[in-house]
Amino acid sequence: LAGAFVKGGNRVTVWNRSPAKAAPLVSAGATFGSSVAEAVRASPITVICVSNYAATRAILASEAVDAALPGRTIVQLSTGTPKEARDLEAWMHARRAQYLDGAILAWPMQIGSPEALIVASGHETLYRQHEPHLKTLAGNLTFMGEDAGKSAALFSAMLSYLAGHWFG
Repeated sequence: LAGAFVKGGNRVTVWNRSPAKAAPLVSAGATFGSSVAEAVRASPITVICVSNYAATRAILASEAVDAALPGRTIVQLSTGTPKEARDLEAWMHARRAQYLDGAILAWPMQIGSPEALIVASGHETLYRQHEPHLKTLAGNLTFMGEDAGKSAALFSAMLSYLAGHWFG
């Protein structure tokens, strides 16, 4: 995801729990943030994609990040349930941050291409504000509606269908 932003000509600050994993992105033009709070402060929009919502919460759970969140937009692209999406949205709003939830319906090699599909949900005005940046990640960027849980619901439905199809 960060690589697609860099290739798209965006100013990108990356943070990773394993700094060595960020080295190729830094070599490509990204800036390394020494902390999550520094990475959040570096831009009005932060895209997070880790294993699940619990990992996101663990990464963001600090006073330094709480201080960096007001006025920022967090876009969550990790896998989870509609309830987790709505709960994280409420958690962000309690910290005066804005929130969009999304789901990646593409293979990693498709990210940044016209074939990639990402669905997003949350406040439409916020989505429209960040749509040009998010289109850098997926040519097929689709707004699902104001309910932050809609993207996760669609992802779960698609995954259920595909798992049944693959195993069948």
